[in-house]
Amino acid sequence: MGTLRIRKIAAIVGLVFAWLFLLLLHIWATLAIYFANYRHPLARTLLPIIYVLVLILLVILVRRPILRLLAVFVAFILVILWWICIQPTGRGDYLPPVAVEVYPEFHGDLVTIHNLRNFDYRTRDDYDVRYEDRTYDLKRLKHVDFLINYWDGKRDTAHTALSFGFDDGQYVAVSVEIRGQKGDTYEFLRGLFKQFELFYVIGDERDVIRVRTNYQNEEVHLYRTNCTPVNARKLFVDFLQGADRLRMHPRFYNTLFANCTTTLIEHINRVLPTKVPFLQRRMMNGYTDHAAYENGWLAGHDSFDELRSKSNINARALKADQDPDFSREIRTHFEPDQR
Repeated sequence: MGTLRIRKIAAIVGLVFAWLFLLLLHIWATLAIYFANYRHPLARTLLPIIYVLVLILLVILVRRPILRLLAVFVAFILVILWWICIQPTGRGDYLPPVAVEVYPEFHGDLVTIHNLRNFDYRTRDDYDVRYEDRTYDLKRLKHVDFLINYWDGKRDTAHTALSFGFDDGQYVAVSVEIRGQKGDTYEFLRGLFKQFELFYVIGDERDVIRVRTNYQNEEVHLYRTNCTPVNARKLFVDFLQGADRLRMHPRFYNTLFANCTTTLIEHINRVLPTKVPFLQRRMMNGYTDHAAYENGWLAGHDSFDELRSKSNINARALKADQDPDFSREIRTHFEPDQR
């Protein structure tokens, strides 16, 4: 009698957990339907309601518990199959800063970057659109700098980017961003539901960095890394090839799994001998600089607090706004042999 009772209790507990699990799945499915129709207000409201009503009808009309559970699960599977069919197109009414795709052309150690971005800003939203073709000698690539910036005064989340420095003083900044369309506004939840495409911004520092420090009023920190010239070249080439692949095969941005930081780390882990641990790829990317310091990836002999204090480049960037030597002026905090 005791064994039978235990089995019944176990069956009830198992059924409760199964329904709770299905509830979580259908919350996700309802949000997926809602955000997939984000640009169509009527469909955005009606379709999630219809979906929930169908689930309620299945629960009411299907009498046998196992069949009821199966029917509700099948409804979720149908949403998943529809979801998988949603693919990025690479076509849209994109904002000018992310409208033109960059691509490389390699000739031995020389690489020509087509459509390198070099906008000249007067205000955040008023700028001259400039895309240029520039040729770089990979043998002259010497170091990699790491950028992290905060846009809301909070430390938990941030945008991360890299800048590749050549021995003639030129820098190429690489920033993985959302490919926003006109009228788009970023929202955390929208970023989880295939609402934005991923985009590689590859450009001049006077564009990519200066727009954040001088015109978007973001707090930007710049660090020199310990990346060797050989690894810097490998990493730079991998980013250029990644941008070219993205041009041919668009990807969706995802707030947690395909964002600025996780995409940078994909390249780093593919090329460099030291790998970024899993949790540091996903959680609290606003602390990425501290994680990099603890793993010995940042150059310098200061404590992290001292290094971080020196790394804030906003004042230097504002002062060097129109200076042709912008890149050099924002690096005066580096040790002489690093500049």
